[in-house]
Order: sequence, then C-alpha cells, then structure tokens
Amino acid sequence: MSCVDEIDLCVIRGDAYELNVGLSGSFTEVLENPTAYIGRLVFREDQDDELPSYLELTATPEVDLDLPPGEVNIYLNFTATAAETQSLPDWKYVAFCELTQSVNPQPKRLFNAEVCSGD
Repeated sequence: MSCVDEIDLCVIRGDAYELNVGLSGSFTEVLENPTAYIGRLVFREDQDDELPSYLELTATPEVDLDLPPGEVNIYLNFTATAAETQSLPDWKYVAFCELTQSVNPQPKRLFNAEVCSGD
C-alpha cells in the first residue's frame, strides 16, 4: 500500500480555473503513448467513491521531450470555465486527481485535495 499525496486547492467561484499537474519522465508508459491516457480532476463532497461529483475535469497528457529524463516531462492541464466554477458549492469539499488509460481503465490516484471555495 502506498500513501497518496494530500494538497490544498482554492477555487474562486465565477472565475476561470486552471490547474497544471506535472509528472516526471518516470511515467514511461505515458511518455511512449500519451494519447492512451486521460487525467481526471474530480470535485465532490467527500472522498467516498459512491458520492456523485460536483464537477469533473479531464485532460490529455502533453509531453515535453526537450527536458532531461527525471524532470517534469508530462503535463495535465485542467481548466474550468467561470460557469463551471460558479456551479461549485460555497463551502469546503474535496477533490482527487487520477491518471487512467482511455482503454481498459485502471486509475492511478495522483493526489487527494481539500478544496476551499468562495466568491
């Protein structure tokens, strides 16, 4: 069993939102075929997989091969519109980010997050 990183996020309701997640070149399978993977950023009430999501963002990995191995070579760029962030609740909730294959999904949780939201 491994621990999943915990981070804090802040979302301003009614503003566009962007989160860039970087992965090192140690994700060799993603470097070899980035279009076979999808990043998901899911906002919901609690870290219970049975709960519905408030908002789900997806991103296709973007690879930068000009960097040395071990550097941040893969980026997941998550974006939400002002209308999407306005739909989020005005209280604390959680999020998680995962990487999964687009065919035969086997998600790998990258991190969990506590989310502070307000206007």
